[in-house]
Amino acid sequence: MNCQKEIQLGILSEDEAWVLFRDKAGLEDDCSTLNDVAKEVGGQCKGLPLAIVTVAKALKGESLDGWRAVNQRFKDSRHLDNEEVLGGVLKPLKLSYDYLKKGNSQMTGNDIQMCFLLCSLFPEDDEIPIELLIMCGIGVGSFPNAYSTEDKRNEIGIALKKLQKSGLLLESGYAGTIRMHDVVRDFAHWLTSTGENRFMVKDKLKEWPHMVESYTAIALWNCSSNIKKFPHKVEFPKLKILFLHGDWRQGDGFLVVSGTFFEEMKALQVLCLKRVNFSPIGFPSLPNLKTLCCIYCKLENFSSSLTNMRGLEILALSCTKIDEINEELVKLPILKYLRLEVDEEEEMNIPPKLLSRLISLEELHVTSKSNINLLELNSLPRLTTLSLRLSANQISQGYFMFPKLQRYAIVVEGYFRFLEAPIFRTLAIKNFSSSLSAFNNLFDNVEKLQLRNVSGQKNIVPSIGKMG
Repeated sequence: MNCQKEIQLGILSEDEAWVLFRDKAGLEDDCSTLNDVAKEVGGQCKGLPLAIVTVAKALKGESLDGWRAVNQRFKDSRHLDNEEVLGGVLKPLKLSYDYLKKGNSQMTGNDIQMCFLLCSLFPEDDEIPIELLIMCGIGVGSFPNAYSTEDKRNEIGIALKKLQKSGLLLESGYAGTIRMHDVVRDFAHWLTSTGENRFMVKDKLKEWPHMVESYTAIALWNCSSNIKKFPHKVEFPKLKILFLHGDWRQGDGFLVVSGTFFEEMKALQVLCLKRVNFSPIGFPSLPNLKTLCCIYCKLENFSSSLTNMRGLEILALSCTKIDEINEELVKLPILKYLRLEVDEEEEMNIPPKLLSRLISLEELHVTSKSNINLLELNSLPRLTTLSLRLSANQISQGYFMFPKLQRYAIVVEGYFRFLEAPIFRTLAIKNFSSSLSAFNNLFDNVEKLQLRNVSGQKNIVPSIGKMG
């Protein structure tokens, strides 16, 4: 039975708030001076558990001088007072947000803050896919000192853990996702209502909203396919991030978008489309686009549009109907991440010797049935992450010989979960009766091995047997 009851935790009394604050800040009873200052700081949280935990975690281990400085900042921050909007927690959340830079360089601190702001683009109460966050973070240029996609992935992962530790993000009940508390999300929207990073986030749109040209990020979720006054062209010269999602509740309904819609978005770096039917015109020139993610879309003339996106580093097509995958893909000289997925029972047809020419590729995720030849993939010198769904017949075509492979998920005669990336080195084989020698190089470092109905082997995993 699914009997979950949501319990709202109300405002704590002064004594209850202090007990919680002292516990989360790790304060001892033998330092009365520090505790006196800490009580003043904790009092600024106005009994709200979220604010108490957030501020206490941010200040844990801080010196007495540090506590005094923070207390003074609270007293001086009159410009943050906004009781009507956030019930008095603006100041403590702003403190925790500012503390993200503590112990980091200016650049790294800014990147961690950007990861936080990216999370606020998702709908209220949504589970936020970490893989999509990584694609967006890389697209906007976060952590530029991390050269490879794997390094950037790791840096963003560390940033998300720091945000969780600071109380600004929450754990999710689903693998590969995180959550943002509603109050924290409201705070993030307050931060991005003005200033350098100006965001707009709307859900369940039935008509086109009023917008200003200065937005740097726009997220429009669950837009009705019957949306009124959907423009053919808009001017957003500063826009770097655009999420445009049709309403999944409308069944076969798609949001119809003209190619001219994007013409005046020359600064666009991240474009994420879901349930969008793109017009025959194709994409216009988007010289700064780094990440393109399309989920359950219909894209006409897609391949010919790739010449307008020469700076693309990440291309993810999940359950998206396109004309074909062809030679135009090779014209993306710095493509580092490629994800290709179709519906479960469909097969993706990839032209022979195409993938082997994507020499900049670092991550490849083909998690649907396909005609991939393993020998081609061995020609990719920079490949560090690989997700593949294979048939037993494809194994006979070659061996896994990827010297730089750090993470992989290879599934033989099985299925993948939607939009996931390998966390461990995983090998899952079932209904297989041929030689396993193709996997010898993977057996040396596999972390998660699943074998079902595998027969005809004298020693199923010879290399593991030698290591004992």
